[in-house]
Amino acid sequence: MTLNSDATYHHAPGGSIPLFVQEGLRFLAETAAGTNETQADDDHVFGTEEGEHYDDGHSGFGVHITYEQLYSSVMFMVCVYISGQIASRLFKMPDLVGEIIAGILLGPNLAMYVPLPTAWVMFGEIGLILLVIEAGIDIDLDMLKLIGTRGFLIAVVGSFLPIGIGIAVAFALGNEPIAAI
Repeated sequence: MTLNSDATYHHAPGGSIPLFVQEGLRFLAETAAGTNETQADDDHVFGTEEGEHYDDGHSGFGVHITYEQLYSSVMFMVCVYISGQIASRLFKMPDLVGEIIAGILLGPNLAMYVPLPTAWVMFGEIGLILLVIEAGIDIDLDMLKLIGTRGFLIAVVGSFLPIGIGIAVAFALGNEPIAAI
């Protein structure tokens, strides 16, 4: 069955999976394996009914990393933690500032020390979501009632004004509406 012109569904173990999801999973599996070869058969990605394994015996849904990637990941986390502590204790700044600086310095744009940067982007996005949730939990409702309408207007303008300016700049540069938003 077809969802639209560029997303078809194929039967795979576990139900129907859109083609673009299959391609994404194939890309992730090939990236983790360190190859760029395209699998000729969807059974190699989603497993077969006999054993649901790749030809090399690994599961189709596992991510396989090398020892060097694991070591680099642990060292990256240690460096991020230490830089957060340095920022906090020596420079009297929040830990997050030092952690962001370490991520920029060791990340793929400068030192390229981080293995599997797409996985770290996912962890960063999860961390950002948790940070926003924590900020929402820490809101003092009594203080919010005291500040009232003035604080609400400042928060709304401080949120929507930068977004509106960004969208306007994107339109001015000739981007499509979806890309601008």
